[in-house]
Amino acid sequence: MFDTDNLRVVPKETSPKITPPAEFLDALLSLRKVSVPTHLSLSEIPAPSKITPFSAALYVQTPLEEDDLPVANGRFIVLYDPKTNLEWGSKFRIIIQVRAEMDASIGADPLLGEVIWSWLHDALDHNLTDVHHLKGTVTREHSETFGNLELTRSEVEIELKASWSTNGNDLSSHLASWLDIVDYAYAQQDPENLLTGPALYGL
Repeated sequence: MFDTDNLRVVPKETSPKITPPAEFLDALLSLRKVSVPTHLSLSEIPAPSKITPFSAALYVQTPLEEDDLPVANGRFIVLYDPKTNLEWGSKFRIIIQVRAEMDASIGADPLLGEVIWSWLHDALDHNLTDVHHLKGTVTREHSETFGNLELTRSEVEIELKASWSTNGNDLSSHLASWLDIVDYAYAQQDPENLLTGPALYGL
């Protein structure tokens, strides 16, 4: 997870490669303290390069289903600005995204967005995560597949996007919180999959 020996950042296309500050590298190394559940596949992916001088990103997915797609997947992005960003109120900004399939009957519930948002708060509280300037959205998409005139499949996909700032450079609890949310989403397909945290609606 993050080969800091080879990590370099190019803030602008015309800028020379520069070595990231030690504070940023220490933050990335802190992520290695998190134990990733064996059923989750975690990998490093390209990070956004135009938002801030230094960034890094991870991708996670649950096991593939019969359609060769995961029930849940997501992204975890670390942004770092050596000069405290006034909008963030910090040098560090965390961005997360979690996308997951839901049963169509659950997807019709008008309170679903509030429940998904509560997963984020539950995960952050559970991991004692230092968070401020928190904001985000929950989106649901309902798709129906037809064979001739008959409905053959109905499914709902939810997407949680959130970002927050933190004052410290130990980001392990932030990563753990994100992984917990992915597990919450995965558990809705089969309650036996739930390893930590609450099931939907506390069931």
